Amino acid sequence: MLRLCRTPHHPRLTLRLSPLEPILQISLQRFVTSVGNSHLGTGSWNLLETHRQYQPQVVEDPRLCALLWRDCLAKKTKVGKSFSMLLPPPNITGDLHLGHALTATIQDAICRWQHMKGRDVLWIPGMDHAGLATQMVVERHLFGHTCDRQDSMNPRLQMGREAFVQEVWKWKDSKGSSILAQLNRLGLLLDWSREYFTLSPDHNRAVSEALYRLFKDGLLYRSNSLIFWCCHLRSAISDIEVDHKILTEMTRLSVPGYAEPQPFGYVDVFDYQLAPPHQPFVSKSRKPRSTVPVATTRLETMLADTALAVHPSDTRYAHLIGQSVLHPFCNSRHIPIIADDEHVDPNQGTVFSSGFR
Repeated sequence: MLRLCRTPHHPRLTLRLSPLEPILQISLQRFVTSVGNSHLGTGSWNLLETHRQYQPQVVEDPRLCALLWRDCLAKKTKVGKSFSMLLPPPNITGDLHLGHALTATIQDAICRWQHMKGRDVLWIPGMDHAGLATQMVVERHLFGHTCDRQDSMNPRLQMGREAFVQEVWKWKDSKGSSILAQLNRLGLLLDWSREYFTLSPDHNRAVSEALYRLFKDGLLYRSNSLIFWCCHLRSAISDIEVDHKILTEMTRLSVPGYAEPQPFGYVDVFDYQLAPPHQPFVSKSRKPRSTVPVATTRLETMLADTALAVHPSDTRYAHLIGQSVLHPFCNSRHIPIIADDEHVDPNQGTVFSSGFR
């Protein structure tokens, strides 16, 4: 128990301290000592007559906090119950920001509350390789240090996978020490003896094992489908890493890896060959055709087309419904022609619509 006096004109306050008493006691002593002995009374501390503004450097010593918490957590509680939690690992792409401090403080409060309830607390820290984000940062770092700026070759491809992974580890060591220092300055209740990195061999095996178990239990599936590919990075990217833009006309946009803006929204027209046996149809020029024209601004999606759609009320092409066409790059693939009155406009484009799944 610690007794504090506000002023001689205010009643005495009594504070019952939690198991955090050793840390609070030392912090208060350092605070009072820093403002001078003139503020010390006879057995009482007048805290309201010291600095009007908070002085963090007086009471916040990360080394002291870490040492005291380590000693505090080393003692097993009598309750016998435990509480464990993972710190969402910050990315090693750079230093931490205010958002990290906010979320870490909330988690720290939860851990301290569980400790005050008498539980053995385990809060595990770690760092995340961040996948593509770190790859881009390290490549920019290498581009300025190991490659000629006139060389358009990707430095990662020049080095090879193993050498590039080693560079990522070097980056982690340089940025990780800064991140660790920032977290320690917050005085968090973290057990640094259990620190992990998501690119380590142990965690790679753990992720592979988790994915295998999810697949075995039917919670994940494998399939051949269209994915996003970055031509500059020469790497697959996830859906959430793609910026979608709606274009109403041909537009030139800046693209990584190109000095000049590149055209987008350009309409390409190509033909699908009707698969035999087939019924030719009459084109706008009144000539019989055995090919089906398709116009698209996303020519690359043609590789994954699984169907062509035509409006069922379009008398010019309705008779093709039920037939199929040959894929331009794989003649063994037959793509069916189906009816669709919702997504096909018979008055626009080539009146055929392609789709994939």
